Amino acid sequence: MKKEDLLKQLQWEDPFAGFTPHSAPESWSWHYDEAFLQSVYARVPRPQLIAEVGSWLGRSAIEAANYYTRRGWQDFTLICIDTWLGSAEHWLQPGLARNLPRINGYPVYYEQFLSNLALAGLSEQILPLPQTSLNASRILFSLALSFDWVYLDASHDQMDVLMDLSMYWPLVKPGGALFGDDVHWRGVRAALDDFCKLHGLIPETSEKSWAIWKR
Repeated sequence: MKKEDLLKQLQWEDPFAGFTPHSAPESWSWHYDEAFLQSVYARVPRPQLIAEVGSWLGRSAIEAANYYTRRGWQDFTLICIDTWLGSAEHWLQPGLARNLPRINGYPVYYEQFLSNLALAGLSEQILPLPQTSLNASRILFSLALSFDWVYLDASHDQMDVLMDLSMYWPLVKPGGALFGDDVHWRGVRAALDDFCKLHGLIPETSEKSWAIWKR
């Protein structure tokens, strides 16, 4: 589904319209579990609508979108869900708090996210949704949208992850995947195990990533 068609359907405005990117992308630190994540992308070779929950500065969105555009597939929309306000550790840990730029106390990473995606040439495929994961799932469900895959990399708290799994699993199309990052974190692993046990699912995992498929 092309972004312009989705925007017309939803009667939303394009956040990139009239936006002027910064002169250079912001650097980020994020490991890219290339082999595992690309194996997921490869099993959904021509997606129409995909989503990620937890986008931050956009590297995961750029990697995913580039995977498809480099293979000649551009007719998809990736909805990026984030508050761009930082997680609890960005407010509590001094080292991370110093890296959360703010104006009058309010974080301003959203514009840097837009800039990074614009500079990567992906503004036609990306649609930001500035919301909490819970609110976004309710919005998407109410709009009757379904997704070829959803990538989760938001809060790593066990209860938050379990909620995200529960809210986004129904949004995944049959044959699609719900997958994510940081399975080596205790909260992520515990939530994944609980969810899979409840629904009779067997997760695929690497050292750092995980995926469950809707058969």
